Amino acid sequence: MSEKSLARIEKVLAVYPVEGADNVEMCQIQDYHILVKKSEKIQKDDLAIYVEIDSILPDGLPKSDLVLLELFDTDILTNGH
Repeated sequence: MSEKSLARIEKVLAVYPVEGADNVEMCQIQDYHILVKKSEKIQKDDLAIYVEIDSILPDGLPKSDLVLLELFDTDILTNGH
Protein backbone atom coordinates (compact mmCIF):
# COMPACT_ATOMS: atom_id res chain seq x y z
CA MET A 1 0.00 0.00 0.00
CA SER A 2 1.43 3.40 -0.91
CA GLU A 3 1.23 6.36 1.44
CA LYS A 4 -0.06 9.71 0.29
CA SER A 5 2.26 12.59 1.12
CA LEU A 6 0.37 15.35 2.93
CA ALA A 7 3.18 17.88 2.50
CA ARG A 8 5.83 18.27 -0.17
CA ILE A 9 8.20 20.83 -1.62
CA GLU A 10 6.85 22.58 -4.72
CA LYS A 11 8.14 25.37 -6.96
CA VAL A 12 6.28 28.67 -7.42
CA LEU A 13 5.29 28.56 -11.09
CA ALA A 14 4.25 32.20 -11.53
CA VAL A 15 3.71 35.46 -9.67
CA TYR A 16 1.36 38.07 -11.11
CA PRO A 17 -0.43 41.26 -10.05
CA VAL A 18 -3.99 41.58 -8.83
CA GLU A 19 -5.78 44.44 -10.57
CA GLY A 20 -6.63 47.22 -8.12
CA ALA A 21 -4.61 45.71 -5.25
CA ASP A 22 -1.60 47.57 -3.86
CA ASN A 23 -0.46 45.20 -1.12
CA VAL A 24 -1.09 41.71 -2.52
CA GLU A 25 -0.34 39.64 -5.61
CA MET A 26 -1.13 36.13 -6.80
CA CYS A 27 1.26 33.23 -7.07
CA GLN A 28 0.70 29.82 -8.59
CA ILE A 29 1.77 26.55 -7.00
CA GLN A 30 0.61 23.50 -8.97
CA ASP A 31 -2.94 24.33 -10.11
CA TYR A 32 -3.58 26.58 -7.08
CA HIS A 33 -3.59 30.36 -7.30
CA ILE A 34 -2.67 31.85 -3.94
CA LEU A 35 -3.01 35.40 -2.64
CA VAL A 36 0.22 36.60 -0.99
CA LYS A 37 1.44 39.84 0.56
CA LYS A 38 3.83 41.75 -1.70
CA SER A 39 5.98 42.31 1.39
CA GLU A 40 6.70 38.55 1.46
CA LYS A 41 8.59 39.03 -1.86
CA ILE A 42 7.54 35.65 -3.30
CA GLN A 43 9.22 35.07 -6.67
CA LYS A 44 8.86 32.61 -9.55
CA ASP A 45 10.91 29.45 -8.91
CA ASP A 46 10.93 29.98 -5.11
CA LEU A 47 10.40 26.77 -3.19
CA ALA A 48 7.40 26.35 -0.95
CA ILE A 49 5.97 23.61 1.23
CA TYR A 50 2.63 22.56 -0.22
CA VAL A 51 0.30 21.09 2.43
CA GLU A 52 -2.74 19.13 1.25
CA ILE A 53 -6.10 20.72 2.01
CA ASP A 54 -7.70 19.65 5.31
CA SER A 55 -4.32 18.62 6.73
CA ILE A 56 -3.73 19.39 10.39
CA LEU A 57 -0.34 20.90 11.17
CA PRO A 58 1.26 20.09 14.52
CA ASP A 59 1.10 22.60 17.35
CA GLY A 60 4.31 24.38 18.21
CA LEU A 61 5.50 25.34 14.72
CA PRO A 62 7.42 28.61 14.98
CA LYS A 63 5.09 31.23 13.47
CA SER A 64 8.01 33.47 12.45
CA ASP A 65 9.18 30.78 10.01
CA LEU A 66 5.83 30.42 8.26
CA VAL A 67 4.28 32.50 5.50
CA LEU A 68 0.51 32.21 5.46
CA LEU A 69 -0.73 31.55 1.94
CA GLU A 70 -4.46 31.76 1.31
CA LEU A 71 -6.01 29.61 -1.40
CA PHE A 72 -8.65 31.17 -3.63
CA ASP A 73 -10.66 29.81 -6.50
CA THR A 74 -9.50 31.86 -9.47
CA ASP A 75 -12.96 31.62 -11.07
CA ILE A 76 -14.33 33.64 -8.16
CA LEU A 77 -11.62 36.28 -8.56
CA THR A 78 -11.99 36.60 -12.31
CA ASN A 79 -15.76 36.96 -12.06
CA GLY A 80 -15.34 39.94 -9.76
CA HIS A 81 -16.86 38.44 -6.63
